Amino acid sequence: KGQTPLIFAAADKRLLPGTPGGIEGLMQAKDAKGGAIKVDVNAVDAKGNTALHYLASFGRGSSLSKIAHAAPNPTVKNKDGKTALDIAEERLASATGGTVKAAESIVSALKALPKAEAKPPASPTDFLKALKEQMKKEAGPSVVTNNSKEPVGLV
Repeated sequence: KGQTPLIFAAADKRLLPGTPGGIEGLMQAKDAKGGAIKVDVNAVDAKGNTALHYLASFGRGSSLSKIAHAAPNPTVKNKDGKTALDIAEERLASATGGTVKAAESIVSALKALPKAEAKPPASPTDFLKALKEQMKKEAGPSVVTNNSKEPVGLV
């Protein structure tokens, strides 16, 4: 799992709000036909961090507000077992002077995000059961069946 453009923009402290190639530009990107390009705000990098983790870590509240409408999942835990809110609260606990208010703002913004239900990854058995059920629903020319007309695979 590598860095997506959004994670790169969130993690790169040089890309300040409004910078071309920054988060605002990515969230407003259009394809060649003028349609909006879907940005996966819940993608994770090799450390398990999402863009929210980096925005919380670097105190980038204005950028966080730019991705809030795309439904980022604040319950995603990185490989250290921390959510973006955990990171923001750690940052707040160590904040001093002028950084306290910004850290409080980020904690508040993260707490305000709708909580998505964290689903554990499906086991291989569960995945195969779900695939079989889906194949039953969508049996068509791309589905291989056995003699009892039971779907058994995809072509």
